[in-house]
Amino acid sequence: MIRNHWRAILALTLIVLLANAGILSGAFICDPETLGSSLATSGTPGIVPGIACYVDPAVVLLTQPLGYLSAQDWLHGIIPWWNPYGGVGMPLAAEMQNESFFLPFVLLLHFHNGWFLQRMLFQLLSGIFTYAFLMELRLSTAAALLGGALFSLNGTFILTAGTVTAPIFCLPLLLLGIEHTWHAAAANRRMGWPLVPLALAGSIYAGFPETAYLNSLLAGCWTLLRLAQSPGPARARFLGKMLLAASIGLALTLPLVLPFLTYLQTGDAGVHDFAFLARGTLPVPAAPLQMLPLFYGAIAQFAPPGTTHLFKDFMWVRIGGWFGCAPVLLACYALAPKAAPGWRLPARALLATWVILWEARDFGAPGFIAAFNLIPGMARVDLIRYSGLSLEFAVFVLAAHGFDDLSKRLPCRRAHLLWALTGFLACLALSVIPALHLVPLWFHIFPRLRFFTAASITGTVLTLLILLYAMVRGRGLRTAQASIIAGGIIIFLLPQLAGPRSATVDRQGIAFLQQNAGLSRFYTTGPFGPNFPAMYGIAALNFVQIPAPKIFTLYAQRRLFPGGDILIFLGNQPGQIAALQKNLAAYEVTGIKYVGAAPGTNPFPPTGATPAPTLAFQSPAMDIYELPNPAPYAQTIKGACTLAILSRQKMQTTCAQPATLIRREMIDPGWQATVNGASTPVRPILKIFQQVALPAGTAVIRFSYIPPYTHLACAIALLALLLWLACARAARRQNANQA
Repeated sequence: MIRNHWRAILALTLIVLLANAGILSGAFICDPETLGSSLATSGTPGIVPGIACYVDPAVVLLTQPLGYLSAQDWLHGIIPWWNPYGGVGMPLAAEMQNESFFLPFVLLLHFHNGWFLQRMLFQLLSGIFTYAFLMELRLSTAAALLGGALFSLNGTFILTAGTVTAPIFCLPLLLLGIEHTWHAAAANRRMGWPLVPLALAGSIYAGFPETAYLNSLLAGCWTLLRLAQSPGPARARFLGKMLLAASIGLALTLPLVLPFLTYLQTGDAGVHDFAFLARGTLPVPAAPLQMLPLFYGAIAQFAPPGTTHLFKDFMWVRIGGWFGCAPVLLACYALAPKAAPGWRLPARALLATWVILWEARDFGAPGFIAAFNLIPGMARVDLIRYSGLSLEFAVFVLAAHGFDDLSKRLPCRRAHLLWALTGFLACLALSVIPALHLVPLWFHIFPRLRFFTAASITGTVLTLLILLYAMVRGRGLRTAQASIIAGGIIIFLLPQLAGPRSATVDRQGIAFLQQNAGLSRFYTTGPFGPNFPAMYGIAALNFVQIPAPKIFTLYAQRRLFPGGDILIFLGNQPGQIAALQKNLAAYEVTGIKYVGAAPGTNPFPPTGATPAPTLAFQSPAMDIYELPNPAPYAQTIKGACTLAILSRQKMQTTCAQPATLIRREMIDPGWQATVNGASTPVRPILKIFQQVALPAGTAVIRFSYIPPYTHLACAIALLALLLWLACARAARRQNANQA
């Protein structure tokens, strides 16, 4: 493929590089630590309004810091099952959103701006696999290139950048695999299906099951379409191949899926346990953004207090993506009656139906929410946030079909043009008219944004005029293609230009903690935000994780921060400092030795009653206080012992009589321990920590962690892999005999 299509691959590569030029040039900073750790002390702001680089804070809170930890584990020969640096320890890979098992891609997160390297790679792979899929559908090279470029520039890469974007390239890869399987079944060839298990496994290991699930639903619909289009004998072969491929793909994911499902049973998913996900809809102000992402002049420019009830700030995080005007016009043209050969119409109808049904559900059309919730699992997925990706893909594939039709039938017939324009104008009216009443208020609040909106609309109109000229006159279609792609590149660049042009990150406090904290824990009331300490090997009670261990959330709600958000255990929640002051002894029990605070902010006013925490360190970014009585990471009780802590997993004791070792790491069914090489039970103490029995004399205690059923899952995955290899070997033998 590369030899025959290198020009298209090169073009897609250049498109991705241009779309990320703001960061690549070094002119704008999008490092998650700079933007999200609260350690930046100075900087020069960007040149455009809106949120810098990405909208979803999961990049800062989860993907980069915990992905870095996972990459570090792999590079040191450690399977990243456990995170000792968040809370009082918690599962790592089983939480999934850190891409722990998404090899080799997770290794890019070893770099401090690894999310960006990942995003560019995922963009490129998304473009290449979409191009390959469209070529498999027998579209022209130019049409396939347009579809690949549009999908590589999709808005999901901006709005939900991070783990949500990791499975994106697996969607076109999966559909490409289905096409290969269909053709192999029709030709009565062996195999043909290897891309299907590869894409399915990749979707799961990418770490975001919601995206993988919704993408698989579209792939399932595509499979049913091809099954219906297969002749009699080929239909059974196609069905058999797909069932085999899907079974192998799912079996390969069990080493991650089983720990994940087990963790869900003991995890606290917070809002994901509540019914609002089943009822959620996009607000009216979000409607224009699908056609005109700069309708409000900037990406993720949030409304000020007092108007949020009108503009719904959350819509920027949950809209999922956008289509653009020109792709919608091309998609409408692809659906024009008799504009395509008959064998292509069912596929187009399927994609159009997919878009219409999801749009009706996402905007709350009567009856659609209840109907969608009948599909297993739908009521527990944030549909309006994660359905956008498959909608973008469907629209862009239709747009590529429309471009292909134009390239073969220019100038287009008047009836087809009227059909396309009517459909496009209807989509535009349905998107824009409901929110028009908000425009005067919005630009009264943000008058500067009028320029950006006007420039965006002007560019959109010019692109549409170029496209319409090509449709009517039969010339300039490549110019229209270039204009559409250029518009996508500009939209992709804008959030980068909102990033700071310079910044200073103060890491002096990090160095102090690395030198002095040891195995003790750190707690912040602001700076050095959650999960970032894990990048520096510093254990911190603060964390963000969904799901979070229920055993810890219950403990924290009872003893640490009653009424607080324990899933997003940040440093600046209302009442956090008061809870720290009131429950200081309970914090010390968890092993907290140091507390970080904003410079000049003392969270411990002197009371004179008990020894107060003392100021141990100051820097421009953070003050650090030392607590008077932190509990040690490990200690012995019920016997006279000496204890040597060699690491978190290895300790040595010498006891005059049998005793007990307490280890302040969260108890979990996956923990195992040996004493002098013999297995010993790990039991809970204080409902949250670990204890093991010690013998008299000298003992070496080793702790290890592996989730339950992991060995079984690995065995099944290995059998699936062997079955795949056996099928491939049989296919090679058949080909050799036929030759």
